[in-house]
Amino acid sequence: MTTFPLRLTLVAASAVVLSACQHMPDFFKRSDTPAATADTTANTTATTAATAPAPTPAAAAQPATVAPVTAVIVESQNRWWERLRVGTLYCDLGASIVVDRLDTEREVQIKWKQRPYVLEKVATTTGAYRYEDKASGMTLIQIPTKTILLNAKEGQRLADECNNDNRPTAAPAAETPTRATRSRTASTATQKKTP
Repeated sequence: MTTFPLRLTLVAASAVVLSACQHMPDFFKRSDTPAATADTTANTTATTAATAPAPTPAAAAQPATVAPVTAVIVESQNRWWERLRVGTLYCDLGASIVVDRLDTEREVQIKWKQRPYVLEKVATTTGAYRYEDKASGMTLIQIPTKTILLNAKEGQRLADECNNDNRPTAAPAAETPTRATRSRTASTATQKKTP
């Protein structure tokens, strides 16, 4: 019976040791790291500064030139933009939403009940695509299987199960009477009349 707490203690200790191993390079700095070379450079500079004349204040005030940094867009960062479902999305109960991409990747325009709304992308931790318009409360959420339209101000779901594949199908056509169905209806009508 005493082995169970011992095993649990060993498992907990192992977890602590493994997590500490991940951060070990931060604790032990090598001599060839930039911090170590900066220390040796400072020592060398201190010895040469004693023999060299002091720099003029004008030279010290000049700002160093910095190379411009350009943003690099990685293809994997743009994949969500390509996977965003656009066009007319047909929802349950006959509703539909029109979703269009705008020029910026952070905004989409939707048309709900003939009114346009511009929604801005909101970061999520779940991987769902979430767009909101703070003024109107409209919120569009896309997950891999469906799109949902919410009104966050009123706390209600406006449209659900929206997809490109949910196109409304025509109601089944009423059965056109054929000769066989006419004769059956006529025979049942005559049977009801006869006592």
